[in-house]
Amino acid sequence: MTVAKAGSKWRAYIYDGGTAIATRTFDNPVDARAWERRMKRQLAAGIDVVGAVKKVQEWLPLFLEHRREVVAASTLQRDEGVCASLPAWLRAHRVCDVNPQVISRLIKSINGSPGTKQRALITVAAFFSWLEGLAVVDRNPVRGIRIPRTNAIGAATNPFSWREVETMAPEGPYGDVIIVLAYTGLRWGELRALRARDVVIDDDGIATALRVRRSASDGFPEKAPKSGKVRKVPLMQRPALIISRRLRGLKPDDIVFTSPRGGPLNRSNMRRSVRWDEISGGRRIHDLRHTAACEWLRKGVDVATVSAWLGHASVTTTGAYLHLVSTDEERRLVTMLDERSAKP
Repeated sequence: MTVAKAGSKWRAYIYDGGTAIATRTFDNPVDARAWERRMKRQLAAGIDVVGAVKKVQEWLPLFLEHRREVVAASTLQRDEGVCASLPAWLRAHRVCDVNPQVISRLIKSINGSPGTKQRALITVAAFFSWLEGLAVVDRNPVRGIRIPRTNAIGAATNPFSWREVETMAPEGPYGDVIIVLAYTGLRWGELRALRARDVVIDDDGIATALRVRRSASDGFPEKAPKSGKVRKVPLMQRPALIISRRLRGLKPDDIVFTSPRGGPLNRSNMRRSVRWDEISGGRRIHDLRHTAACEWLRKGVDVATVSAWLGHASVTTTGAYLHLVSTDEERRLVTMLDERSAKP
């Protein structure tokens, strides 16, 4: 008998060659027999039943060890953060018992934005995909689970105007950084990784465009940009003059934007040096990227072109800026009406 009463519970046993290799206790015989049948099917299909009855927490260290060899440092950092924050009730689950319902419960338990939930889901999906590859589980329970999509360009987005950027940007290297970010829409890491050879120069020695090939977040090695593709960003006169000046004396592989002392840019150091919290009005450095997008659209550049310049995967993402632009236009019109109505 592979299902036997054990006190007030029922215990199911899985045998392989006469040896019990897995066991589990249930409140009733129906659940015990159902589990026994499922594990026997998995055993017959070549699944590592011994590994399947181990708990999630037993597999996590091995998963992270595997990830250290196959993913970028930034991805590993995300995975480590997600694994460390997994709730105790999920860690205590046997991996064979984690089903889509358990994953849905996990997602609901995560406090944070849809983006936070999505990042957690990506790591958990990678975890079970790895176990599936090891034949520890017969299916990935994350498969088919979807986080309701929301555009990343939402209420938290608060772009500057170019006039505001010009007013707040200080003189010096960090001021150049702020202005170039606001006029090119580059991400922080993309600007940090920009090299002299990535700048397109005309016959007069003036920078005309940037080829965004790499990205380098603070503390991490360079990698491909978020889109995974090289893109070309044309330069208006304002950032072109700054970049042309900074190119003087640089070799092709030299970094264009550095700290005042010549080292790699560091976001925290720049924020502290320019007193960002005081001059930004509560905005983020990433809002400089949103500034470029909104100003381009406001000046008449079409959405598809702005999408290409920003390196968005979808025009739909870029289209969300239209809401910000239209809101700004509505405010301008209301102000105009107020001014006109105040006249006799």
